[in-house]
Amino acid sequence: MIGSTSVIMLSCLAVAAFFGTRLSMFTVDTVIVRGVETIPEGDVRSRTDALLAGAYYGIVPYRFSPTVPTERIAESIEALARVASATVSTDGTDVVVTIVEHEPEMVWCGSASTSPCYYVDRDGIAYEKTPDLVGSALMRFVVFGTEPAPDASLLGDVTRTLLIDIARILEERHGFRVSRIEYEENGDAVIHLSQGGRLLVATSKDLATTYDNLASVLSSEQYANLKPGAFEYIDLRFGNKVFVQKEKPVATTTASTTTEVQ
Repeated sequence: MIGSTSVIMLSCLAVAAFFGTRLSMFTVDTVIVRGVETIPEGDVRSRTDALLAGAYYGIVPYRFSPTVPTERIAESIEALARVASATVSTDGTDVVVTIVEHEPEMVWCGSASTSPCYYVDRDGIAYEKTPDLVGSALMRFVVFGTEPAPDASLLGDVTRTLLIDIARILEERHGFRVSRIEYEENGDAVIHLSQGGRLLVATSKDLATTYDNLASVLSSEQYANLKPGAFEYIDLRFGNKVFVQKEKPVATTTASTTTEVQ
């Protein structure tokens, strides 16, 4: 049995802990938010304040600076769609919340016209639904057989990087701006140009092979002046055999030619 002396000592300790951990010099009274650009600071503060309410076993308050539940607060804030990561620390009577936001690099849309679209960051992670109407400022991806969802990864890193690099080179070197990329389940991709026309590529081929074949065609005398909108598609899926489907500006017929790249 616990003696009366022990009970008195435990009671004294509990009382001391109760009042000692509520001294103003140890009590968190300010939440400082850093790193937010598009996320309302109020959303971050309200989640933080909610988790600072209450006490451990009804004795030590969560606002007691040495025992602030920093990990729980960080997890709660990271549940916000636009938050990529959050770190929480204490500085005297301040709780400091530092946030890294997702930055939209592209948009991932479902294959059906009624499917939602999600913003995707540079790591290929979908994180938030886009508004119903989104302009063409961000390149769109459609992946047949896979629907976008929060925290889902857009393709594998290698495939996604390959397609983004193709789009980047097309714009930098030829002024061909890519508006949408459709990825087929067999690994082929259709690259839609905002000015009109499509490029058909196989993601099983590396960037150098695909681009070298395209560059050889565009530098040839036959296609030296070929511009987006002046062709229906350029098919780069079959190695050094490149198929060009040209659209004639007046007639309704089209001309299809095959160029073999040496």
